[in-house]
Amino acid sequence: MMDSVAIPRGNPQTVLIALVGESYLPIIRSINDNRPDFILFICSEQSRRLIDGVGDVCGNKRPCPHCGEPIANPNNPVGKSIVIQAELERKEIGYEPIIVTLSDKKSDPTSSSNPVDDLQSCLNAATLAFQKARQFNPEAKIVADYTGGTKTMSVALVRVATGQFASDRTVLSVVAGTREGLTAVLAGTESVADQQAPLLRLEDRWHEALRLANAYHYASACQVLTDITRQAPPSYIARKTERLLDVCQGLDNWHRFAHGTALTYLCKHETIVGKPLLRTLEALVQARTSLPHDDKPSSGIPSPWTTTAVLPVYDLLNNAYRHATHGSYDDAVMRLNRSVEMVAQIRLLCAHGINHNAVPRNEKTETWFMNRNRFRSGESRNTARTTGLDDTYDLLITMNDSVGAIYKEHRESLADNVQKLRNRLYIVHRTRAVTENLYEKAARSVEQYLDAVSKTLDEGNTATPFPAPPFPQLVAEQFG
Repeated sequence: MMDSVAIPRGNPQTVLIALVGESYLPIIRSINDNRPDFILFICSEQSRRLIDGVGDVCGNKRPCPHCGEPIANPNNPVGKSIVIQAELERKEIGYEPIIVTLSDKKSDPTSSSNPVDDLQSCLNAATLAFQKARQFNPEAKIVADYTGGTKTMSVALVRVATGQFASDRTVLSVVAGTREGLTAVLAGTESVADQQAPLLRLEDRWHEALRLANAYHYASACQVLTDITRQAPPSYIARKTERLLDVCQGLDNWHRFAHGTALTYLCKHETIVGKPLLRTLEALVQARTSLPHDDKPSSGIPSPWTTTAVLPVYDLLNNAYRHATHGSYDDAVMRLNRSVEMVAQIRLLCAHGINHNAVPRNEKTETWFMNRNRFRSGESRNTARTTGLDDTYDLLITMNDSVGAIYKEHRESLADNVQKLRNRLYIVHRTRAVTENLYEKAARSVEQYLDAVSKTLDEGNTATPFPAPPFPQLVAEQFG
């Protein structure tokens, strides 16, 4: 081997990172085509000699099992070192070997004892190579040639090139050509193919956004996709990014109960989210206009008690499930409790035309007012009262309502598993955090109650999917 290794002359404009394995011809072809100013060879202790060893260090020297003579291989002929054959000294091309050494195994029995087959060891070497290249010249073009070496070395180099060191100055390179089956590229047919590493990085980021979306982290997915659009991606990435961003923005708005805004995003993508989900969203937008509001007086006029009327309840239940998948059990329980309360409020409005925010005192409600001592001295007898969860159900029970009767049967289970738990939440009275087990008990109680309530519904709008379907799991192929 040479006594010393050349160092970069000035600031190298092009740095080649090459993997050294058994075959050396692709490396020489890569050097000739890429014309680097400096080369970082990633090698093993055994392949180090191919770089600048003395004598015929390159090529196939395996003996024939019959005669013992070396087997001639035109795709890997015996020859001098890479430095000599590529004429690095004459071309004034500097180089430096980086030997893959075994990383700290930390007693991991699954790791390979051979450094070039150990992924972490190869990642360490590839990272070091990129760091050195950037130290030579932060603006240098880095060509990462993953042709040679072991498969693990190639995986590591591509991973680093498309990960933390991905930029418009990073190029992936591979020497391709004619093969007989899956054997080595035939000598004389080699050609160098380049691919911009940032494009692969954008693909990785896109799939990261898809994974976030399928875990219901829609806001985070939108941030990733927006970042992709700012990097002027090629048209095929831009198209699928735009579609996924639309869907994520729609589902994110839906997750935050902005149903109208969600519809404006999702109505363009029926083939992706599906017709049942869109029908549900359209029905939710309609149902929201009928929900009781603070400034809406009681009309006394009943409305249909249908699947569409109670769809907001099931939408809220699905919202609770999504929070639970994130481990946000406190938030999920708050939504379970609200869904039970919402059933009573919608029933009161649909069956009796009474807004729970303004319960009038009349013949239908007089008994409830008297029982609850709602009438106080000095108030007009027509004073409207606002009700909470228990008050609303008590009013339904007093009026002999069927949903009130069902609640009466489930009251103990709901009180123990949902309402008391809600009142003890850390975010309410700071006494306890909800565990997964407590959440699941609460969810079962609410589901059993809603199942009983659903049997009282009128046939209603059969075009509305019921109960509300969950949000879809998105597939990459849907976006083109």
